[in-house]
Amino acid sequence: MNFLSLLKIKSGKQEQCLELLKKIKEKPLPGIEIKKIMFCLGKYDLIIIGEADEVKTLELSARLTLYAQMETLTTIPFEAGIEMLKDIYWFKRENELI
Repeated sequence: MNFLSLLKIKSGKQEQCLELLKKIKEKPLPGIEIKKIMFCLGKYDLIIIGEADEVKTLELSARLTLYAQMETLTTIPFEAGIEMLKDIYWFKRENELI
């Protein structure tokens, strides 16, 4: 499963969070492929883009929740999303209007 995790670092936990992320990036947890870790501007401080099964994603979340609030979203490729949505009424309806 592809995932995107949004992190908001907890106050006073910046150094610990960044050290853990460096370790995870250098030596990923077994079964988790970290594709990118990026800082972002806005509500969240960092995003992690990766691939893992659901259990491994939960393991990553459990480690990081000591230092950050985290929200993880499952992602799918754009083309696969279009195929999935073809049978959903609102998607068909809006496409008919275009």
